[in-house]
Parts: sequence; C-alpha cells; structure tokens
Amino acid sequence: MLNDAFASGDARYVSQALGVIARARGMTEAAREAGVTREALYKPLSQNCDPRLRTLLGVARALGMTLKAHVGTAR
Repeated sequence: MLNDAFASGDARYVSQALGVIARARGMTEAAREAGVTREALYKPLSQNCDPRLRTLLGVARALGMTLKAHVGTAR
C-alpha cells in the first residue's frame, strides 16, 4: 500500500497510507516516537489533509521506515 501511495505522487494518499500503518502499530507509540501528541498525529494522517513533508518523514522514521528515491524512466 505504501509503495503504491508513493508511486501515485499524491501526498494525501501517502499520508493516509502512513496513517493506516501507524494505527495498526499503535498511534500512541508512533506519536511518542515522532515527538508529537497522539491527537496531533491524527490530523496529518487523515485522508483530507495535505501534510508537511517534515510530518510524513517524522512518522515514517517513528515507524522504523527509511525512504529511498529510485530513478526510473520519465513518463
């Protein structure tokens, strides 16, 4: 799901995918690791929000993920 979200280039889809993963692993733990309150984490990980890159990177890091760029062919 997360790879599909990144491939889409849609920040809202990426945010939603990270939200699904964070909820599955536990929002309290994800928020603590990201350095924000649990309540503050719900909004940027909702379907209707366009989050800041800093927020997405913090959540990804809190979930133990690293992000990599892959150079592919242009569409």
